[in-house]
Amino acid sequence: MYSAGSYVGAGYYLRLLLTVVRGATSFEHLRTIDGFVHTSFKEVSIALRLLEDHGEWDAMFTDTKEFMTGHALRHLFVLALQHTTITNPLQIWQQFGNSFCDDLSNILRTGRLIATANGEAIEGELSYDYGLYHVQQLLNQYGKSLAKFRLPEPVLDWRNMDGPGVRNTLVGEELGYEVD
Repeated sequence: MYSAGSYVGAGYYLRLLLTVVRGATSFEHLRTIDGFVHTSFKEVSIALRLLEDHGEWDAMFTDTKEFMTGHALRHLFVLALQHTTITNPLQIWQQFGNSFCDDLSNILRTGRLIATANGEAIEGELSYDYGLYHVQQLLNQYGKSLAKFRLPEPVLDWRNMDGPGVRNTLVGEELGYEVD
């Protein structure tokens, strides 16, 4: 099983195929398996089982979501993105998004963090948006971005709302009164 490391793109899959397909005469020949022409080198790599399929990731996240918090699952997801080859990160995000963001929906629901005025427009997806922000922050530590893994960007700007000093604005106002 090969790992894409830090670069996953068409060139990576092409090089991967060139190491196992002997006597290729064209790009189409490289993309053809048992008479079927695949649309991309990535598809061919998956079909030849040169890459891990989603069955392993489905099983792992299905098992771990039972005993890990959303915070821990997001870290695990980012580690998997960084150090392995997840062939479709968006599919994993969509499939396990509820588990990845279970702690965030509680933070938003209880008012410990107040979203901006634009938050009502994406109310049903607010915790997912905040979760994407957290995943991006973790990816930043590796010099990566959501776009590199074809994951959507957060709609809201969470930078000024996230941090130890940002909490419920009503509580903040009450605590801000000076007592003489």
